[in-house]
Amino acid sequence: MKKNQIIALLGCMVCCVGVLFSLFALSPFAADIPRQTFDRNFDTRVYLRKRSEIDLKVNSFYIAGTTKNSVYLGNWTGPYHIVQVGIPGLDTVHANLTIKDVKTPDDYRVFRLKVDSPYFYLSHGTMPGIFSGRLADGIASPSLPVQPPYFVDVVPVSPKLFALKSRVRSTQSNELATLKPDSPYFEVKPELLQKQVDGIFCVDGTLHHDKELNKMIYVYAYRNEFMVMDTCLNTVTRHHTIDTFSRAPIKVAKVASKNYSTLASPPIRVNFQSCVLGNLLLIQSPFLAKNEDKVAFQKGSPVDVYNIATGKYLYSFHLSRIKDQSPSSFAVIGKWLVAIYDHSLVMFNVNLPDDERSDEKLVHFNQTH
Repeated sequence: MKKNQIIALLGCMVCCVGVLFSLFALSPFAADIPRQTFDRNFDTRVYLRKRSEIDLKVNSFYIAGTTKNSVYLGNWTGPYHIVQVGIPGLDTVHANLTIKDVKTPDDYRVFRLKVDSPYFYLSHGTMPGIFSGRLADGIASPSLPVQPPYFVDVVPVSPKLFALKSRVRSTQSNELATLKPDSPYFEVKPELLQKQVDGIFCVDGTLHHDKELNKMIYVYAYRNEFMVMDTCLNTVTRHHTIDTFSRAPIKVAKVASKNYSTLASPPIRVNFQSCVLGNLLLIQSPFLAKNEDKVAFQKGSPVDVYNIATGKYLYSFHLSRIKDQSPSSFAVIGKWLVAIYDHSLVMFNVNLPDDERSDEKLVHFNQTH
């Protein structure tokens, strides 16, 4: 081999190594991810395996409710469109919903769908209105003879009882409340959401109804806390998640000319998506634990599992990232975990122990894809 050829070959090798090094340096695997001060328990009994996937064509679907055999999807841009997906076959049935004798508002995309079979609920927080109907006919009408106040979110507890996160003028903050057909029709529970900054962003979170326990669970978005309440929001037990953010890490700016508040900088969301399964509360976390494998963390979002009755942290597992994306919503139906990634619905076979046994030694969970 001639000297010039050797030099050219060495030059190509150096260039290739340089390109590979640059790609690695720019990849998420080389990113400096800060570790937190808590440990996670990756229980060896937990497994998660991808089973099947369907293309939803658009990325605007969300999980609106589940039954033992189906998951129901709502659509952010088409709020009257509902999709029933069979479990485990993932066969789909599309349908359109209507609201009887109600003029469609200009901001109809504000409508949100909740399904509690055999009923469905369409809610509009600024209209405001809550409309319900049977899934069998797809026609909704006003749920209660009383009109609700303005609200941010609503969860149907029964056809005649609703839990709301409502904007209360007297306190200028968001509060939890109940709505029912008899007096008191609308009852605010101002002691539940504890204000830290502004009473709006700092108390943001997700409200769940656990049908098996007949409890309400509220998971704060920006602090390490969740609450367990009865369905009338009269009793409350407060529990903490394993991270250390006891105060909401947010900064709020007031726009005096328009009399409203906004976030002054992007907040650190402590608790992402969450769902309930019997006595278990599952919370997707954005944080890397002190003892967690960095590569496993980058391949899958950690989901921490808590006992709802005791508030005790049980264990964690990694929910796969697909096409470098974390799920926008997920739910567990028996031995199946269903998650939405962009325009795909993915089903995993999952085993989640519901007892409080923990191994003496923390172990890392090797997820099978």
